[in-house]
Amino acid sequence: MISAPSSHLQLTQQLQTFANLSEADLRLAESHWTLRTIARNEFFNFRNSVCQHVGFIVSGLFRVYYVDPATAQEHNVGFIPEGIFLTSLKSLVTQEACPYYIAALEDSELLVINVQQLHKLFEQSHGWERFGRLLAEQYLVFHQAKSEAVLFQTAEQRYLALLQQFPGSRIGFPSGTSRRIWASKARRSAAFAPIWAKAESKLLNRPQLKLQHLPRRRVAERYLQPLPLRLQQ
Repeated sequence: MISAPSSHLQLTQQLQTFANLSEADLRLAESHWTLRTIARNEFFNFRNSVCQHVGFIVSGLFRVYYVDPATAQEHNVGFIPEGIFLTSLKSLVTQEACPYYIAALEDSELLVINVQQLHKLFEQSHGWERFGRLLAEQYLVFHQAKSEAVLFQTAEQRYLALLQQFPGSRIGFPSGTSRRIWASKARRSAAFAPIWAKAESKLLNRPQLKLQHLPRRRVAERYLQPLPLRLQQ
């Protein structure tokens, strides 16, 4: 656990770097930030609750995700590491319910400030108004970058980029994602090529599976993973 003086020093340094706040700006808010500890798998904000806080992540890693009510499948929105300001911005601004969960992937510590205190700071200081604008810009860039990644990158490229960004973390992915990545990597492996060719031939010649209309990638994703050991015998 990081000591309170150390965590407040981290916050001060980040506020100065992020929004160029003055010493007077910092003094206005120094009594508003409180230390909050969130255990692994516990929540900063729940789905269908209104977000009331902005948190500075002193240590830890958070996952933002939503759960499809029809299938109960989890869909990742993003991952927020330490040194970043964490919130559900739309819910914070509109004071409407947040549609997703924000959960700690590991034991985490934050310094948090509530929205009412932030509004008072905006009224008192142009520096804090600048903080609010930059926070909004941060989340705009984050969501646009995510949208562009979906448009311009494959699932595998996005997966590998996350592994590079968060090495050794507890980031989890739906089993279907891992299976698709496995199939894609397997197709490119020279050692696996003869097994893949044999598997594809057997699968496409099974009329009961009706696979002829599927792209090769879909065949691999759906049926290839259980086959290699049997085909090598």
